[in-house]
Amino acid sequence: MNEIGNHGGSSRLETSTVLVFIGEGVQGPPLDGPGALAALLETDVPQSSLASTLALLLGVPIPRNNLGLPLPALLDGYTDRERLSLLQTAAAQIYAVVRANERAAGIVDLRAVARDAARQAGSARCAGLADVGPALQCWYEAALAAHRLAALGSARTSEAQRAYYAFMERASEHLSRAAGNYGLGAMAAGMAAMAAAAGGLALLYQRGCAGLVGAGGRLAVGWPAAALWGSYLLSLSSSSLIEEEHQFWYFWVQTLLVLRAATSARRGDALRVLLQMAAFRAVRAWNQTGQKWAGEPDVRRALSDPRHVRALWALAALTVALVNAWAAHRLRPYRGARWPLVARGLLAYGSACALVYHMDRAQAWAALGTGSLPRPLRWLAPSDPLLLARTIYATVLLQAG
Repeated sequence: MNEIGNHGGSSRLETSTVLVFIGEGVQGPPLDGPGALAALLETDVPQSSLASTLALLLGVPIPRNNLGLPLPALLDGYTDRERLSLLQTAAAQIYAVVRANERAAGIVDLRAVARDAARQAGSARCAGLADVGPALQCWYEAALAAHRLAALGSARTSEAQRAYYAFMERASEHLSRAAGNYGLGAMAAGMAAMAAAAGGLALLYQRGCAGLVGAGGRLAVGWPAAALWGSYLLSLSSSSLIEEEHQFWYFWVQTLLVLRAATSARRGDALRVLLQMAAFRAVRAWNQTGQKWAGEPDVRRALSDPRHVRALWALAALTVALVNAWAAHRLRPYRGARWPLVARGLLAYGSACALVYHMDRAQAWAALGTGSLPRPLRWLAPSDPLLLARTIYATVLLQAG
């Protein structure tokens, strides 16, 4: 998760997790220097390597479609023979995925390559193959041949390890790229079908009532609405729509407000719209959401600074006061409020308890220099946090009733 609670995105905080292995035989670099831990934490490994590494360490099968490479640092505790056996297991699993995805690839005679695969000539021959399927098969056979030569003592173990990792890196890169090769034609067809469905619904709506078309049979929807619909349809092709869709609506809300102010017949209406635009801009700057601009300055981060703690809680208290003032003005005609005075009292008491609850949880009294809740407020608000939370819920339920 990132620092504001979003998850599932592509930022570094959301795709990075500290990974610690502790156990017999696990070896790592010494942490005896002042910057040793920081340097260790800067070492990045793919998340897909976690499943294959854990499976090998625990002696269970690697997940069928996993493309991760075993982490070399965690295999140092094994003997050369055991390490090559683990790498052979991981390579065989990835090669099974290659065969499943390359069924139509041509078959080449790799007997000659297998005989001298541990030498440079075999590697050069693999690199010279144009088709991906035969090339990956060649690299796999080269790794197996290097393994056999290392077992017979004709080659070093490190060469066989490099051969296994060379195959797995190439296969993982190719398969990952193939998995991300989306059918853009099918996606475009789906968007066109959705647009046709929207047009059909508009026609059905028109037949049922006055709808979207005026008396003369012409489309009565203005160009701003048509532009909004069209741009939103185009935005569906964006890979960041889920994280950044609010940016689209920020732009269009302000755009529509500008158009409304420009077309207002009375000066008072235009001034009211300008005030709405200013309020919306303040709300927009309050908290940077999404992924791409989450680290940009905002009001929330500024108020979280210890130097501005008094302003933060003053705004919170002002919000409670404004809510109660609005309720005093609007609660009387509300049909559910049979006793307006009682309802206003419950709202005032519940909102005050909610403010005290949050200030207690944030230890705001110490930051404000008072040390604890002022005694008159403590007489009204329960000191037990659980009882205080239940009091807030009880006042809400009583107001709803």
